[in-house]
Parts: sequence; structure tokens; C-alpha cells
Amino acid sequence: MRKPLSSTRLRISRPAARLLALAAAVAAIEAAAQVGEAVTGRTAPPGAPAAAAGHGAEPPVAATPVVAAGTPLHLRIRAIRVDAAVEPVGLTPQGNLALPQRAEDAGWYAAGVRPGEAGDAVLDAGPDPPLAATAFRHLGRLRPGDLVETDLDDGAALMFRVYRTAAYPAGRQPPGLFSWSGPPRVTLVTGAGRRTGQEYSARLYVEAALLTERDT
Repeated sequence: MRKPLSSTRLRISRPAARLLALAAAVAAIEAAAQVGEAVTGRTAPPGAPAAAAGHGAEPPVAATPVVAAGTPLHLRIRAIRVDAAVEPVGLTPQGNLALPQRAEDAGWYAAGVRPGEAGDAVLDAGPDPPLAATAFRHLGRLRPGDLVETDLDDGAALMFRVYRTAAYPAGRQPPGLFSWSGPPRVTLVTGAGRRTGQEYSARLYVEAALLTERDT
């Protein structure tokens, strides 16, 4: 039996994680932007830059219709030949975002936003375990304009367009990660940089915004 992969070290405090799950059941509130910061267990450092590896711009500012969102079942990224099942994941005992049990799958943070809802739906996978090819092993090849597709359990298929990629040192992350407000988008996360054992010195984040019929 394959050993579970190590967790993606996005720190989320236990109380904040409970608030995140509760927030899914209520309507948008004035402080929704602050909720997205609270669930990480820290606020983004003032003036934190995207790393030198970053590409792209801010998410689209035009109003984007929010779709009724089901649970994600499948993820396709044709530019890097990803065709992966999606597993719901939660937190490790240490409060980190867990990785999927199967290396070839992507993990979706099930206590957070669903793809197609307002805010940021987060999916992760390991970059390169020694005994299996992972879903996100070529994530660093994506560039703005590449497409990310998700199939939902309600039969819907959603398309997202990459608008930014950035690498951050471990312990730092993009503003708005896990946010419950703003245009519907997904963030794909994997380890990057120098590897020591099962830990990486950085994290790669790929952000993609929902496309509408008008955009396609």
C-alpha cells in the first residue's frame, strides 16, 4: 500500500478552520474579505511581493456571474496533460492542508469554496514523490491564458483561465487564498524550490478565473 504523501504546509489554525466551514452556510457578509485571510492562520505580510517566478496580473475585475456549484470530481489541464480525479481533503493534525491519498489525484479543500462559487476554491497535489507521477508535477509550466477544466457531481463542467502564477517561500502565500469573496476562481498549489526530505522551501500557486460564455 502506498504511503500517504506529506501535507502541503499551508498553515490554518483549528479555530479558523472551523470558522471557514461555518462560513459556507451563511450569506456573504461585509467582512468576507477578512475571512479569506483568517483561515490561513495569518494575514498576508504587508507589501509581500509575488516571487520572481511570478507571471500574470490581477484577477478580472468585471462582475462575473456566480454559478450553482457542485462538488468537483475531475480536473483537466490540457496544457500539461493533467487528467485527474479530485479527492476532498481537509487538514492534518498539525493544521496543514492535506494532500490527496492517491498521488495521481488532486485534492480539493472541502471545507472551503467550491469551484464556481464566489471566492477561491483551492486544489493541491504533491510535485514529485519518488514512487509515483503526481497530478501537479508539471504545474510550473502553466502560463496565463492556459485553461483549467473541472467536472462537478451535478453534471456541470466549468472552465477557468490562468491569469497568474507565482512562487512564495514556505510560510507565505498569496493574498486572498481561501477567500469567500470576489470573482469565482481556483488556486492550484504544489511544492516548489529546494526539497529537504518531504518538505519544500517554496510553494507554487497557479490562479485561474472562471470563464463565462461571453469569454469563450
